[in-house]
Amino acid sequence: NSEGQVTSVTIGLGETVTCTFVNDDNPAAISIEKATNGEDADTPTGPYVAVGGTVTWTYVVTNTGQADLEKLLVEDSDHDVSVTCTQTTLAVGESTTCTASGLAAAGQYENTGYAYAAAVTGALVEDTDPSHYFGSAPAIDIVKDVDPAVIPVNTPGDISTEVEWTITVSNTGNVPLHDVAVTDALVPACDLAIGDLAVGGSTTYTCDSTHTPDNLAWTFTNVAVTTGFGPAGTEVTAEDDAKIDPIFVAGTAQGGDTVFLDKNKNGVQDADEPGINGAKVFLKDADGNVIATQTTFKGAWDGFYKFLELDAGTYTFVLDLASVSGELTTAGSFTVTLVDGEDYLLADFGVAEELPKTGLDSEGLTLLAVGLLMLGAIAVLSTRKRREEN
Repeated sequence: NSEGQVTSVTIGLGETVTCTFVNDDNPAAISIEKATNGEDADTPTGPYVAVGGTVTWTYVVTNTGQADLEKLLVEDSDHDVSVTCTQTTLAVGESTTCTASGLAAAGQYENTGYAYAAAVTGALVEDTDPSHYFGSAPAIDIVKDVDPAVIPVNTPGDISTEVEWTITVSNTGNVPLHDVAVTDALVPACDLAIGDLAVGGSTTYTCDSTHTPDNLAWTFTNVAVTTGFGPAGTEVTAEDDAKIDPIFVAGTAQGGDTVFLDKNKNGVQDADEPGINGAKVFLKDADGNVIATQTTFKGAWDGFYKFLELDAGTYTFVLDLASVSGELTTAGSFTVTLVDGEDYLLADFGVAEELPKTGLDSEGLTLLAVGLLMLGAIAVLSTRKRREEN
């Protein structure tokens, strides 16, 4: 025995005796080593496993004692995990592997393997080993906004508006993400490589673009897409859009005045010179394009016209000569650069009334009138003389 004592027995002729020696310093013993998906994950977090993915546990059981073992039983602390073993006995130094499997739940998971056996000497032995995994549910979110969301349409001229996009990317899953990035096909200035993003973390940034709506049917919808990868290499993605709409914004400048009958042809509307109703005035932009037409109307001031809601810029007021009868006594057009809020009232058009076409100039007309008067006087004298003779 362990103390060096000898036990004697008497063996008869032809008799066989079997003796079992047990070292009390190294009695019956058992060991279990549990692994999750091949990893000896004694401490958290263990391997990352996609939620709903398969988890495989292995339980390596070894007889580490000095006595053979029997009645081997392996169990798991999670009673929903059923362990399968191929044998129930273990000779000294022998090992066997038992297995179990399940579906990964979200978050940190821990369970423990238990091994029980009985030694041939009657002693009971047991051992335990914990294992872990993390149920991975990576997720990502993106929110995109634009300011302003409504911009003016270009009437008249080209009106460009710069807008600011605000993009927020968030890790909404339960595992860290890596290689997070944003792509924006329509506004490349919004492309961004974010990199790592912790659980619950987010990043917000801004980017700009310039737009020129050309009509009220114009719209601009911009989509930003974000992608990222979980610890197990699972790719996640999300997208969000923001829209810009056009709006007509009336200008604050205005301009016009009066088309009038310039009786004395001095180019200034005097108190006794009325306005001419029905005359047409064109408004041209800086490129010479006619962008509006006004017809003088009868009202508080006859012959008055006015172009309203003009944006700041250069304009030309032009009298349509086909709409009046007579010669101009003022300029036929006025070009002016208006600022916001300006009220320009100096575009007067004077028109002298046109006399009938006779082929005679004014001096000839005067002589003709004198001649007609003299003929009239002669006719009167001849009539009186005939009456006296009768």
